[in-house]
Amino acid sequence: MSAKSHEIELVVLRKTVHTRRGWCLALLALFATAWSVAATISLTGGYSPTVHDEFSNLLAGDTLLKGRIANEAPEFWEPFQTFHVIMEPSYASKYPLAGGAIVALGRLTVGMPIAGNWFVAGLAAVCFAWMLAGATSRLWAFFGGLIVALHPTLQVVWSQNLFAAWWTAAAACLIAGGMLRLRRRASVPDGCWTGVGIGLIALSRPFEGLVFTCCCFLGLWFFMARRGIHERLNRIATAGMGAAPPMFFCLTLIAWQNYSTTGSVLEMPYQVHEARYGVAPVFIFQQPIESTATNVPAVFSKFHEGWSLDCFRSRQGWTGWVQGISIAVAQIGGLVGLLGIAILYASMSFLKTRVGSFALLALAMQVFAAAAVCWIFPHYLVPAVVWGLFMTVLALRRLAHRFQASRVVVPVGIAVQFALLIVAAWAYCAEPKPEWAQRRVDLLDALSGMRGKHMVVVNYDESHNVHQEWVYNGADLEQAKIIWAHGSNPEWTRKLLENYGTTRTLWHLNPDADFQLELVSTPKKSASAKSVFVHRKVADSTPE
Repeated sequence: MSAKSHEIELVVLRKTVHTRRGWCLALLALFATAWSVAATISLTGGYSPTVHDEFSNLLAGDTLLKGRIANEAPEFWEPFQTFHVIMEPSYASKYPLAGGAIVALGRLTVGMPIAGNWFVAGLAAVCFAWMLAGATSRLWAFFGGLIVALHPTLQVVWSQNLFAAWWTAAAACLIAGGMLRLRRRASVPDGCWTGVGIGLIALSRPFEGLVFTCCCFLGLWFFMARRGIHERLNRIATAGMGAAPPMFFCLTLIAWQNYSTTGSVLEMPYQVHEARYGVAPVFIFQQPIESTATNVPAVFSKFHEGWSLDCFRSRQGWTGWVQGISIAVAQIGGLVGLLGIAILYASMSFLKTRVGSFALLALAMQVFAAAAVCWIFPHYLVPAVVWGLFMTVLALRRLAHRFQASRVVVPVGIAVQFALLIVAAWAYCAEPKPEWAQRRVDLLDALSGMRGKHMVVVNYDESHNVHQEWVYNGADLEQAKIIWAHGSNPEWTRKLLENYGTTRTLWHLNPDADFQLELVSTPKKSASAKSVFVHRKVADSTPE
């Protein structure tokens, strides 16, 4: 196709997206693209939960689908303890509601927990385009939305788990997009969208969301520096009229979750969990916590007093903070992708703009804050990645205008993203999935096809990998067809036989030995069969 044809197409597209109907259709196309890409990778690669956090969010989603936020604590709860779940004063996930809401959405719409992430990925692409439209033309905003919808690393790293990263990204884009619009004029609708973003990010990543919100508020004050103090306060008050209702609604949800799970509107489930099980603090400048937990499975002590505390000690203090900054920068560079090199090329002129300077400063503040946390994972860095992608698109736009090459940059950029997406998706789908996780799924399927209710009592060897946890249950321990329990304590095993031996078939499993599920008892107290499933030893080690 000739350069002239490309130029004609861009002119037509520019005129189309600048109409209200055309812009809505463009956003719908972004949603459909991101949704279909995420769904295709999940269905082709075969998703199964593998990380502690995902199982905790599965519990939260199951609880929401039953019409409640928390479950009543079972009378005998010790053998049912599992990672990132509180058992007293209620039985619930320790995490905010976003992860559970995504699981519930997926199960309601498609019947698959991961499907909720497909919808939120589409929503994030739309919100990113809306954010960009507050700083550039709608044509370039649409182009930026396509970059996100076709992003190779984000679609593989964020779409194929239940960490609510896309939710956080969508919320961050709403906050930043509202800020970019409010710097020009006071608007109740823009304030409302900003409030929605603040509320949603509080439901997913409260700490990172607080840092992001404060940066945007300071940025808004900075952008209005040439105006008088009274005008600035009037603008913020006008925006606050729109932001207050959605923020109040989300804060009410948080208070409701706190009260339902802990009995206090001011105490979060996360705090209750860390007070009981935590040894390593959240931030590297804190001191280790002396564990007061009793009657916990041995694997818990190995995780919290071993892996978790080792992570803290390796990052403790100012040297650990500097180390965390380097880790965060490396991860953000990998998540933003190859198009991020445009920032380096265009930085000298790009940073002369007020928006560019603020975006870089906000990104740096997010990195500094993330480096103060003991653990640095990709979903912790979502707000910083949003600023990185924002800078990438605006830098590409500046390059295109400098060399009058818009008709080349846009199609080439999309083509590069699509090609990289194909490679990343192929590599993800071809990569062997954790063997233990698939076997757990196979075992669940096999027991689901049998009559009656079942309980699997799990014992681990000393060499067990703490990141391969088998004991996870749904919201209803009494009515579930299959439940899991720890059997490391002989007293627990005796009580399990007393409480469940007359209503469930009890099995014993040691996943660290030659994989063998042994029949312990049936409701009729007959144990004729001694083994049902036999597989080879599980030997892989999957890091969290």
